[in-house]
Amino acid sequence: MDKTKILEEEYKKLVYAVSHDLQSPLRVLDGHLHMLDAKIKDNEQLSIHTEAMSDSLLQMKAYLKGLIDYSRTIHSNINPQFFSIADILAVAKYELNDKIQKSGAEINISTSDTFFGDRDLIKKLVIQLLDNAIKFQPPGQQPVIHVEASSGDGQSILTIRDNGIGFSPEWKDRVFELFQKLNKATDYPGNGLGLAICQKVVEMHGGTIEVEAQEGAGCLVRVVIPVS
Repeated sequence: MDKTKILEEEYKKLVYAVSHDLQSPLRVLDGHLHMLDAKIKDNEQLSIHTEAMSDSLLQMKAYLKGLIDYSRTIHSNINPQFFSIADILAVAKYELNDKIQKSGAEINISTSDTFFGDRDLIKKLVIQLLDNAIKFQPPGQQPVIHVEASSGDGQSILTIRDNGIGFSPEWKDRVFELFQKLNKATDYPGNGLGLAICQKVVEMHGGTIEVEAQEGAGCLVRVVIPVS
């Protein structure tokens, strides 16, 4: 095993250990915080501090949940095959239904019958990309999302374009880094792991993922999966 493979395996073990071993102390902290909060609920000054602690604990839980999801992704067994991308998109819309209804999102879909890849991993990819497209919008704006998927010439291609807040093009590579967040957590809650997971899914297929964006002019995500 070469050095790169060894480092990759050690990295997987580290992510797994961190994501799972932190769950127990977080549960203990959560329990003690609830007991403390119950005892000082009539003390407004102290309650401000416990509220701040609770918010920080919720953020830590979000990071941990993302790490667990990332760990499960990189440890997944991949089984690439042709499947109905329309079915995957239908499942994604079902799972995101509450967010779609609340935001009034309009999702326009144009696909061929088949797509190549691991069905479960591609489902995770599609859900995350659609979730981002719905979430990263200016306040009060209706999300309008265009999805295209096709297979041919030895590859499957997925593109998702939205009318959201976008970001400066200089960030187009850094958005895939772990815990990378371009916006305030108070404005757009999250753990900064969504696109890192998407990139890992695509890499596991030997494919590429690219993002084109302009600040205030939305994003276009393009995924290319080779058919092998």
